[in-house]
Amino acid sequence: MFGVAFLRQSFNNAHECKGREVMVGQNLSEGKDGEQPSMDQNSIESKNYADVVLDILQEIGVKYVFGNPDSASTPIFDSMVGRQGPELVLFLHEFAAVAAADGYGICSGQPGVACVGSTVGPMNAHGAFFNSYAGGRPLVVLTVRYGTAARYGAAHESRDLGGLVREFTKWDFEVINNEYLENAMLHAFNAARSPPRGPTLLILNKDLLLQKARKRKVNEVHRYKPAELSEAEHSVTERITQLLVDAENPIIITNSVGAYQSAVPRLIELTELLSIPVIEGGLSAPAWMNYPTAHPLHLGYCVKGPNYTWKVEKTATADVIFVIQCDIPADLPYGSTVIQLDEDSIQIAPYVKPIRPADIRLACSTEAQLRALIIKVRKLISKRSVSRYKERLETLKAEHNSIKAKWREECERHLNEEPISPWRVGYELNKVKGDGAILVKESGLADFHYDIYRRVLEFNEPGTLFCSGGGHQGGSMGMAVGIKLARPHKRVIALIGDGTFNYGGGLGVLWTIAHHNIPIMYVIDNNRSYGATMRSQRLLGGKSFKAKRFPGHDLSEPPIRFEEVAHSINIYAETISRADDVGPALARAIETVDKGEPVLLDIVEKNLVLSEND
Repeated sequence: MFGVAFLRQSFNNAHECKGREVMVGQNLSEGKDGEQPSMDQNSIESKNYADVVLDILQEIGVKYVFGNPDSASTPIFDSMVGRQGPELVLFLHEFAAVAAADGYGICSGQPGVACVGSTVGPMNAHGAFFNSYAGGRPLVVLTVRYGTAARYGAAHESRDLGGLVREFTKWDFEVINNEYLENAMLHAFNAARSPPRGPTLLILNKDLLLQKARKRKVNEVHRYKPAELSEAEHSVTERITQLLVDAENPIIITNSVGAYQSAVPRLIELTELLSIPVIEGGLSAPAWMNYPTAHPLHLGYCVKGPNYTWKVEKTATADVIFVIQCDIPADLPYGSTVIQLDEDSIQIAPYVKPIRPADIRLACSTEAQLRALIIKVRKLISKRSVSRYKERLETLKAEHNSIKAKWREECERHLNEEPISPWRVGYELNKVKGDGAILVKESGLADFHYDIYRRVLEFNEPGTLFCSGGGHQGGSMGMAVGIKLARPHKRVIALIGDGTFNYGGGLGVLWTIAHHNIPIMYVIDNNRSYGATMRSQRLLGGKSFKAKRFPGHDLSEPPIRFEEVAHSINIYAETISRADDVGPALARAIETVDKGEPVLLDIVEKNLVLSEND
């Protein structure tokens, strides 16, 4: 038995170093031992309202601002001079800067903060807003309009700046009077972190930022808290408890319970009490560490069908299906009882989630509801025989072991393939990454290489797997930076494709981690193509399928020499093209990143689309 106590301890130690301690961001000035700069307890003297913006961020506890400047936002960047915080993490493109803030918010639990320029800033960062919105993650983005005189007749000012990204934000607001500046900033943070979480946009004004600020009282920011969800009402919880306790073949399906990391140990405890198997699924591969993959109650993943439908084969015999933070499968068996628990009661997402039949739908706190169920289950089963739960556990253990054995056999068939198979990369990475390492994956890999990786990579600690989200490729490049700064003593490994390296402004992100000395390990699955969309074109069965020619997808000529790109900005890098070299190269990369140096590995892999059987 995996043991919930062990998982609780793992979660509590999530911020502790698993190996050699590294210093992150040596070029980022920080107060001694994390101390906040001293300030008068009753008032703060600020030069102008740009100073006030940074004062408020500091009071809230913001450590980093991920940014890229323009002429309109210069007052914010000017006010950073001579301050102890928050500190600027400079990016060469707005998409990567906002993606990094998104990544920071994922791990820190507080909204990440980005500052970008007027109009072109939100336009360039649009994909990062999209990913954050789809993933339900807390993010605050500041942008600055030009002053009135400069804006008159300006060629690149939007009439509706917030409208540029409004479809993918929870809330946007333009500050037109400094009297409302403080409340607007606090509301942006509260809106971002209140369920359902998501990005917010605050639009400032250059003229107003340059105005001399009045003395202001130190705000009691600790009292400005986000809205909180609780568990369902007592009678509903009792009904669900009875259904789970009495079920002969219950099953739990989840895709993103790991988005609420403290809920994972609760889920483990509930499943162990009643021997309920867990399958991870949804419209895409899991984007979080939802349940320990080594746990005997983990029974694998959903099966994806055509037109983005998916099914869970084990539901055919299930009498109670508990869907937690996940879409309900399309092909549920007739007569089964379906329960859905989701903190996102309004289904905030860039796509329309299909509405499936459910007997009970809950819009409440995942952790609180699981905790309430555990308490009631313990009371109820104490009066009953638990022998059938033990018998069910033994059956599920055997099924878990059988699934793992099949995956190992399939992996072994591909280990020595040349060109290198993703099976070999995942196999070797799993051996060296360490249990506490954080893996950041690109969303494009969710349905392609990651279908392989999730069968060989083990994740047994909450908060060790993250995905860029909505499908705007390249987001994981910047996200990994924010995640590393939020978890400085964790190994952070980003799995990206050669196409997504370019989508994410890879050169600029590498410059950022070199400039700020942020030790992240980037591993490129280099099949020298746009593999995910190449597969879609192949599945059409048209001319491309017959000729094995895929216009617009071949990136092989000329090959991009990622190693040379990294070397040009003094980042350790290697190119690997032989299967037997993968393991040693990964081991060297781990050793290097543990010393505090960023790393890039370019692994030239087999093109799975071209090698698929007709």
